[in-house]
Amino acid sequence: TVEGFYVKSLKITNTGTIANGELSNFILKEGSTTIGTYAGNMDGDSTVTFDMTASPYFIDKNKSKNLCVSADIKGGITTSKTIILGIAESKHVVASGDTTKGQVVPTAGNWALFAAETGSTMTVGQGTLTVARNTATLPVASTIVAGVAKNRLTSYRFSAGSTEGTRVTRLRLTTSGTNVSSADFSNFKLYKYDEVTGTETDLGFIQSVSGSSVTFEDTNTGLFDVEASKNVIINVYADANTSASFTNFNVFVGTTNTNLIVRAKGIQSNEYIVAGSVTLSSLDAAHA
Repeated sequence: TVEGFYVKSLKITNTGTIANGELSNFILKEGSTTIGTYAGNMDGDSTVTFDMTASPYFIDKNKSKNLCVSADIKGGITTSKTIILGIAESKHVVASGDTTKGQVVPTAGNWALFAAETGSTMTVGQGTLTVARNTATLPVASTIVAGVAKNRLTSYRFSAGSTEGTRVTRLRLTTSGTNVSSADFSNFKLYKYDEVTGTETDLGFIQSVSGSSVTFEDTNTGLFDVEASKNVIINVYADANTSASFTNFNVFVGTTNTNLIVRAKGIQSNEYIVAGSVTLSSLDAAHA
């Protein structure tokens, strides 16, 4: 071009499915340099206008610039949504020549008629978690002797989806059986099993039976993490007390998850995964 330009205003339009109130605090940058900001959410027409009138952004003649827009995504989004930011019309770029001082009309290059410039599709999602029995380490039905410590009661495989890793913060087990009392078993523990080495690591949580359930919970650092698209094997142990007089004893998780049974956070989003995104696979039958 024969002159450089001062960009005074730039309007960005979102054509994705994310709601206007779910994006906020927009920043316009060239590399690491901030050249425009927009506080709050998108306008009602899904647009954001960077007003740079006070300090116009200069593009020298025969030069090209790459600009980037970033924003905060509201927490708690539990369904897949898209962000597609672009410049919809030529009038959404307000610029003037540095020598002529006149306002210019942007084109698509070589004086071609301007066409909407649409950015890449960014997908916003949340992690998922599936819990199932781990058959390779699941104990077979056997006799548990009163007074024997560290009996393996059950084994579970926790599998995270591909979107993000998950941090399990709560696991509630239900106990049942014949002639069972809450005093028959104690010192319930969780061990993380390494499928490669065959070794176990005590996760450091000890619980007892309350009513008919055993609940492990840590809302700060979590019970354990599951990387995206990875599995973690958790074995459950307990001591059979010397006074135990049960006929049989069972431990299970349940059929349909609620926040009282298994709860987990997305490691990247740091938001709790909705109960419905935690799948309990064939965990209804009791086993011990």
